[in-house]
Amino acid sequence: MRFSLMTLLLAFVVVWSSLATFGVAGLAVAAVLLAIAAYLRTAQDLRKAILRVLVVALLILFLLPMINFAREAKRRAQCFNNMKQIALGLHKYDDVYGCFPPAYVAGPDGTPWHSWRVLILPFVEEAVLYEQYDFNEPWDGPNNSRLAAQKPHVYTCPSDSGSLESPTTNYAAVVGPTAAWAGSGPRKLGDFRDGTDSTILLVETAGSGIHWMEPRDLSFDDARTGVHVAGPARIASCHFYDLGYFYHDESGGANVAMADGTVEFLPERITPATLEAMLTIDGGEPTDWQLLPELRPRPNWPHIVAPIVLIVSYLVLLLRPRKRGVAQASSL
Repeated sequence: MRFSLMTLLLAFVVVWSSLATFGVAGLAVAAVLLAIAAYLRTAQDLRKAILRVLVVALLILFLLPMINFAREAKRRAQCFNNMKQIALGLHKYDDVYGCFPPAYVAGPDGTPWHSWRVLILPFVEEAVLYEQYDFNEPWDGPNNSRLAAQKPHVYTCPSDSGSLESPTTNYAAVVGPTAAWAGSGPRKLGDFRDGTDSTILLVETAGSGIHWMEPRDLSFDDARTGVHVAGPARIASCHFYDLGYFYHDESGGANVAMADGTVEFLPERITPATLEAMLTIDGGEPTDWQLLPELRPRPNWPHIVAPIVLIVSYLVLLLRPRKRGVAQASSL
């Protein structure tokens, strides 16, 4: 069986662009596409009918790899809604008590006993669970330990499969003297002199191992280093933002909740300086951080160009004229 250099080159382009479009699943897509092309190139009868079948097959092949991506998009949306609900719960707490809850409540021994995640349970539709919690013992005391398995779903990112069945949480406060959370002292809305729409209130964290009742969060120094940097205590997510084979920094990041209750996407490419400015409540930095070039959405050119290259190269491979005198069985 002989193949021309042009045929091999086009086949290579189809495989490459399929990988760039669909990721590893692109190998299967390319194999099916090349098999269909080989069949059609050797077919003599019912050409129009076969082409119709080809169109349907192509649609199926393009849609199947998108299923997992669509599921992840749904999980990302649920994570977004979780952070929104928590932020609204914090504002409801402020409506009642005139301040946000402290990051933790200290026990008689002076050590942190209770987390803000427990304090806002009545404001995230978990009043029954709140009534079962005993504030006369630490979070890991005999009674409270029995509540570990009753973690509210709002404290778990659905993209983190390891956290779904464990008592750990994916959402944390950032604690520090200049951060939105001061520790054992509460913050008032008036304390956010940089503007509530410009100050981060909550962040996503993955792999930190923080129990949902544990009075532990991210320190300001750990959070300001960046998104998805190395280390267990960091701003990070388990979301899959990249569909294809080529990964770009602008595709990854994590959700954060601002002090005004809105939820924003924080890309990996954010600089530590900008991140630190967004984490401080009174640093005097500009409040129009959304206009910074590093935070503006960027087109993912590999994912725009790759599908175009795939379609064009496949059509050329499929429709280019066959040479006379060459056996059809050997022509792709």
